[in-house]
Amino acid sequence: MPSIDILLPTCNRLESLIMTLSGIAGQDLKCYRLIVSDQSERPSNDSPVVQALLRMIQARCGTVDWHYRPDSNGIAEQRHFLLSQATADYVLYIDDDVWMEPWVIQALIDIIEREACGFVGAFPAGLSYAEDYRPEQQAVD
Repeated sequence: MPSIDILLPTCNRLESLIMTLSGIAGQDLKCYRLIVSDQSERPSNDSPVVQALLRMIQARCGTVDWHYRPDSNGIAEQRHFLLSQATADYVLYIDDDVWMEPWVIQALIDIIEREACGFVGAFPAGLSYAEDYRPEQQAVD
């Protein structure tokens, strides 16, 4: 099984971060490393809910590297910092306002290995478009 680092930038979005961490904690794939770069005014991992979610991730075989970096230099710098921390075979960037279905990370790994390609993605769609079905836009090359 290849290793994967999940890269998660966050800044002053505690409620959204909690939602995202819930999706990560509930993944079918259990062994991964979560790397967080937190540029919030107050460390988000001071929240008891965040602490509980991080313990859930760790209890399910995941590891967590939390970097509190209060000097904000923008999202591009955040992403660069996170990528410089990654050491796994694969990396997954996820924004701090995305909830993933439990099967997403394993599916991404399966696809990238089956297709022998260098990049795969999963576009999150808001439920406000749940009834907006466009068959002509479903094919992927």
